[in-house]
Amino acid sequence: MRIRAAVLHEPRRPLVVEEVDIAPPREDEVLVRVAAAGVCHSDVRLADGELGEGRSPMVMGHEGAGVVEAVGSAVSHVVPGDHVGFCIVPACRTCEECAAGRFHLCVPAGEYGPRGTLMDPHRLAEWVTIHRKLNSASDGEMDQTLCLRGVNFHVHWELEDCEVGKRAVWKGRGPAHSHAETEYRLTPQEGGTRFAYRNVFKAPLGALGALASRALVGGQPEREAQQSLRNLKALVEKG
Repeated sequence: MRIRAAVLHEPRRPLVVEEVDIAPPREDEVLVRVAAAGVCHSDVRLADGELGEGRSPMVMGHEGAGVVEAVGSAVSHVVPGDHVGFCIVPACRTCEECAAGRFHLCVPAGEYGPRGTLMDPHRLAEWVTIHRKLNSASDGEMDQTLCLRGVNFHVHWELEDCEVGKRAVWKGRGPAHSHAETEYRLTPQEGGTRFAYRNVFKAPLGALGALASRALVGGQPEREAQQSLRNLKALVEKG
């Protein structure tokens, strides 16, 4: 079917209201006729190009409300005509909070939301400041374009070690035989999730290469890493 939508074709350009094609809902999906959609700061950052390139074209507005138009064959919790609101974090609908109607406080969503955000390579653009494009991603491998001081460079990552939902170690190969290693570790802590992060970069040519790297980029990698962590914190706290 054809609908009207506000489409971002490329960052830093005005949205275009146009007609786009939308597929019928699959068996576990719900089609909603949107009555109103909010523009949150994540949308603004996407439109400004702060969350990386390669995500356009995109229909903006993931927070809104409307009326159910159609449902898939496996959907039983809503029917056409129901008034609904959108939430970026799906609720399990079975925990104590969900049973009381407080879907926004879903316990598993609060537990696994940060893990899903962190472990999903397709969401890197939402928090990693130097990310520019996810070129490809498959089980245990991904190719990424990053940028430092206005220069884009390509890194191929391989998953070295993984405990699903708890820990991941990625090893990367960059230009001129440079190497990197990144480790994410998540542990429950006082009703929340503690995130530990380790990042190691090895410049080519040993000590001489490391000296040249520091002279070229200075403290920028550390500043970018700290900003990325602040972005991640804001993202998962927002839910």
